[in-house]
Amino acid sequence: MRTYLVQEGQFSREGEIEGMDSIIDWKYMGAAEFEFGALPESLKRIAKDLDEYTVFQTRYFSANHERLYYFCKKEQLEDVREVIKALRKNSSCGILKRGIFFRLAFTKNVPWNFWWDVENDFFFFFGEEHAIEIRQAMTNLRERWKEELFPVEKKKSFLQKLFNF
Repeated sequence: MRTYLVQEGQFSREGEIEGMDSIIDWKYMGAAEFEFGALPESLKRIAKDLDEYTVFQTRYFSANHERLYYFCKKEQLEDVREVIKALRKNSSCGILKRGIFFRLAFTKNVPWNFWWDVENDFFFFFGEEHAIEIRQAMTNLRERWKEELFPVEKKKSFLQKLFNF
């Protein structure tokens, strides 16, 4: 698994949970890849496969004493662990399009507590309470995009079947 595009954010819920924007304040990442469709496409892939996603607890804690969690598919877990291990060593532009504050979050109080691997469709974040918010936001997006994600073939009427149109 190659990690290149990681979107950084901070949990900031105000009001009802509608989608990810209602629970996360996004950091401006300053690269075109983050602005031209990559983010919504990743969200749609996650929403479509949402039943396969689980929250996994890690042994890592932030400088604020919050535990790190992954929101990913079970089949991704080993790869996600390797990505996190690499990012803990170097969360700079050496492996990413744009540097993130992930590595610093373990030793200093930084404002960012949410990260999203946009190409590999998983989240990692600090704080157990946010797992429920993420699940609710993604469930709401899945419902909003239901027709696009799960198109239903319309049944043909008797006449359409008879005359094959």
